[in-house]
Formats: sequence, structure tokens, C-alpha cells
Amino acid sequence: MKESKAEMISFLLDPSNSWRRLDIIIGENFRTLNGGSFKLNQTSLADASLIAIADIKVVGMTMFYSVKQDKIITTFEIDLSKNIVASAVAEFIQNYNGLKLRIGSGYTTSVQIKISKEYVYIRLEDISKNTSNIEDKKWLIICFNKNGDYVQVKEPFIPQKRYEIIESLRLEDLTLNVQCNGEDVWDESYNSTEPMIFTWELDVEPQFEAIIITLLNAGIELVRRNLT
Repeated sequence: MKESKAEMISFLLDPSNSWRRLDIIIGENFRTLNGGSFKLNQTSLADASLIAIADIKVVGMTMFYSVKQDKIITTFEIDLSKNIVASAVAEFIQNYNGLKLRIGSGYTTSVQIKISKEYVYIRLEDISKNTSNIEDKKWLIICFNKNGDYVQVKEPFIPQKRYEIIESLRLEDLTLNVQCNGEDVWDESYNSTEPMIFTWELDVEPQFEAIIITLLNAGIELVRRNLT
């Protein structure tokens, strides 16, 4: 029996044609590639070493699954009690493999969310242009930790901006709204103090909406409790 604890939860959905993957860290690292089922990832590298998993079940605050390697079956056990969203993520993994879900194409929002007791990181990126040119990129990053919070915004053909005070954060259906102070700390010539509001309408596959909303709401609630 191998045991681990789900303290930091990391969720990444990338529906781009080049990757098309789900990458989840929940005590252990689970990854799908090219729309396949979740497997156990033994490395953190891009060329992941993936091993098939079976017998996934979530019982109370524990996730169980097994791995067969060299004819030896090892049972894994993950303690889900250390993170408020761990159970929801574990059940998502169970349902994804059990129902043989797959990642569809044509959706334009890549979603990355990390949550622990004192840390929230949300990154939304528009992948519709399918380009590596950073000038064409569009993303919204929201981060909170015990040392403070910040928002980073990148629009196509506009330099990235950073605001270091979040005033409000809310999710309405699949629309994320964040308001922060109007000072771009990376632009010394910018001296406006007017509040800045940024809105992102998530374009994600319907079968992933529930888990993404759960994760976003948990992160938003943690940020709200610590806003000054």
C-alpha cells in the first residue's frame, strides 16, 4: 500500500490540438494525453511516464486505485482531508475514467487552477489562435498567497500588465470578473488610480464545467476571506 496526502491541488485543462490534456496533482500526478483516460504520471517532465490505473474509488475522504507493473499490483491510497476541493477532484477523476470521457476540440479556454490552504493560482488563456508568438497571446492570471495578491493581464499586441491589489472577485455562470486597483506596477508612466475591471467568459466543454466551477468558487472564497 502506498499512501500520500492531497495538500496542494493542481488542475490543468488544455484543449489545444497540440496537447489536449488534463493534468491533475492530488497527492499523486494524474495525466491524460491526446484525450485518453487518466494514468499515473511518474515524472514531472513533458514526456511523461504514464502507467494505467484501475479500480478507482472514492470512499469518504480517501481515494483508492491500483497500478499493475511487472505483474505486481500496488494499491494506492490518497488522504483527501487536507484540501477542501480534494474530494471533488478525486470524484472527477473516477467519473472521467469510469465513463470513458474524452476531451473534445473546438474550445478556446485553457484553465489552470492551484489551491492549498494559503494559496490560490488561477490562469485562463485563450488558445484560439494556436500560436507560440507571445505577442498574440491573451491570458488572465489571479494569484493569492500569504504575502499578498496580484492580477496579471495579457492582451494581444499589448504588453503584460500587473496590478497588486484585488478589490473584488466573482464568478457568474462561466464569467469570471475581477476588479483591482488601477496602478499597473510594470508601467512607470501609468499613474491612474481608477479601479480596473477584467472579465473572462470561459469557453470550456460542458462536461468539465462543474469541476471548474467548483474549483473557481473555492479559490474565490479563499481570496475573498483574505482581501483587505
